[in-house]
Amino acid sequence: MTALRDFWLKRRSEEGADAASDPVVLRTHLRLSRNLRDLPFPERLSPEERREFSQRWTARLRKLPAFRRSLVLDLKSLGEDERWSLREWDYISALEATRYEGSYLLLKEEGNAGVWLGGQQHLSWSACQKGLCPERLWKSVSRWASAVPETDYAFSPQHGYLSPDSREWGSGLVASVTLHLPAIVENALHEQTMAELSPLGLKSCPEYGFVALELLPVVRIFHDAPSCSPDEALRALREAVVHIRNREITERNRLWQKQGLRIWDRVNRAWGTLFSCQLLGAAEAFHCLSHLRAAAAGGCLPKDWLPRIDRWARQLLGGTFRVCLGENELPREREEAERARYVKSFITPEARPTRPKNP
Repeated sequence: MTALRDFWLKRRSEEGADAASDPVVLRTHLRLSRNLRDLPFPERLSPEERREFSQRWTARLRKLPAFRRSLVLDLKSLGEDERWSLREWDYISALEATRYEGSYLLLKEEGNAGVWLGGQQHLSWSACQKGLCPERLWKSVSRWASAVPETDYAFSPQHGYLSPDSREWGSGLVASVTLHLPAIVENALHEQTMAELSPLGLKSCPEYGFVALELLPVVRIFHDAPSCSPDEALRALREAVVHIRNREITERNRLWQKQGLRIWDRVNRAWGTLFSCQLLGAAEAFHCLSHLRAAAAGGCLPKDWLPRIDRWARQLLGGTFRVCLGENELPREREEAERARYVKSFITPEARPTRPKNP
């Protein structure tokens, strides 16, 4: 656990709270998958063959400047919490990590980026960044993938890049944006909003890296239509996110006007829970932070609180938080006590929310 724990702790210490945060858009994630033409798909490889492939390509990819000092992880050797922490950050699928013995993960030293070797695909390049930035991430992952000659990839002029599942043939790109939508969820407009976007090939996902929908009203919108070019897919994704963001802002203003006292009561209850709790589970922590995040966006907290809340939420993710504590099979009560202690380091009486006159 030491190497990955050190990686998360270093990431925590370097992650500043001064970068601007959007009231609705949390982060963008891109994954670009490629398979090699002269090798069977990973699911047809034996564990020994998959491990040999992962080791060979790890040595090759670490010659790239971006991954020269990357952290190399053998996923089979990781514990459940460690695999789950990687899932929370969209590097891997937790279930797939246990299926593909011999698969490796390279984590870029700086920035949220990595390469999964020998998983469901031979090579899965991924990158994640705060805010709405699909084009910028596409520029990065496509540059890394282009370091491998195109002639090495399994490609069909008719079907595009090939994968084990023919439904995934095409560009090999999956792009997603995670949004904080408390007002849309509160007004039961989630399904209606998603239905409006279905003709664009966009879908919402009930399970994702940030946190599950029932714990925090976060919705992840993603585009994986193989028939679209990357530029078309990213353009459709951006247009959809702007549409949803505008609707969320409208619904928030409407809620404040109709139910201002009730919303203000929720904010104070959330603050009081975080300030006074002795034990704090992950679900309750995210539920309270969701109310505070909406309050910060509405002016109930200083402007610099919005990026701070985003940073705290990422640091309180269940698997990542347990790995940072550095103990295997941590008792639930001890974990909740440590989470409550950590929360009290930033929830102070001096920064209590103040109700705005015109939220």
